[in-house]
Amino acid sequence: MEELRAQCASEKEQACAHERELARQRYEKLAEQEELSYQQQQRKLFAEVQAERDRVATQAEQQRAAVEREGREAREEREREAWQLKEDHTRATEEMQRRHSSELRALEERLSIERQAWEENYMKKQETSMMSKEREMREALRQERDKVCEPLSHALKHSSLHC
Repeated sequence: MEELRAQCASEKEQACAHERELARQRYEKLAEQEELSYQQQQRKLFAEVQAERDRVATQAEQQRAAVEREGREAREEREREAWQLKEDHTRATEEMQRRHSSELRALEERLSIERQAWEENYMKKQETSMMSKEREMREALRQERDKVCEPLSHALKHSSLHC
């Protein structure tokens, strides 16, 4: 019996050792699976992180390109506006110069007409004044002549009456 007991204990010990070996193998297999799962998750996370980095880099590049494009468009718009302002200013300046020249010609023409009218009016006034002075002088001369002639005429009449 002792032998049976020893055999039983030995079998029990073998069964336990076998059970421990199986448990160890299961544990190692489980640990290996966990390690593989961990490595897969790590690769997956690294891939996701890299994909996110790539997406962020792409988005940043797109934003940079958009900002650059908008800046270029804004510069081009400012250049167009500046060119348009310059053109408007040039046209306005040319129009002002044309209007000034036209007004100056009209003013010179009006001034010439007014001067000519003034000269004609002045000449008429001078002529009228001269004619008036000439009449006055004739009248004065006539009166002077009459003053001189009247006493002679009276003297002649008187002497012809006495003769």
